[in-house]
Amino acid sequence: MKIKPHKNKTVSKIPKIDFKSIDYKRLVPKIIVAIVLVAVIGMGVYGTIYGIKEEIRDKEIQENVTTTKAPVIKMEGKEKAFTENGVKITLTDNFEIKKDSAVDAGFVAEGIEIYFFNETFEEYPEDKDLTVEEYLKDLAEINGEDPESIKEEDGLYYFEYMYDSGKKLDAYVVTAYKHTDGFFIANFITSNSDAIAFKEHILKWAKTVEIVE
Repeated sequence: MKIKPHKNKTVSKIPKIDFKSIDYKRLVPKIIVAIVLVAVIGMGVYGTIYGIKEEIRDKEIQENVTTTKAPVIKMEGKEKAFTENGVKITLTDNFEIKKDSAVDAGFVAEGIEIYFFNETFEEYPEDKDLTVEEYLKDLAEINGEDPESIKEEDGLYYFEYMYDSGKKLDAYVVTAYKHTDGFFIANFITSNSDAIAFKEHILKWAKTVEIVE
């Protein structure tokens, strides 16, 4: 569709150009300079855009725990077994037991928190016949995660998700342990930026868990 001129305005005619009178030899150097200038500006713009894209890519890599590799955080200290309210886990002596009425067992160290919650069959009788994998799939779905995102390593089933509290972005590794009276749910919590570096430790610790009945 062509744009019509406004009724209150006159449209000026384009003046005719006498192409025969133009000295093309004098214009050639100017045309070359103009072409070079456009090329330089174009490269500058491309470089700027490429730089911005690289910054965005680096930020995405830092924020996406599923697509990056990072060095494992070295946990100083000796191995130490902790037992609290029916849960036994082998961590390091950097950890401390955290008393909290909202959890059944809590263990904390710099950069990581571990909390256990006991859900009994008395409270949830429908869970009695579930395997750990099935239980975690239900738990993931209830919390808005993909039930097919469950992972397995050496018999340990778990899933991962992010939680944005508004102040910071936390990374969770969630697993579960079945016992005669119910399931213990374990939440291993780190900052999103430390998630990959801690993961090797988390999986190692999670495999040491025993339910003391």
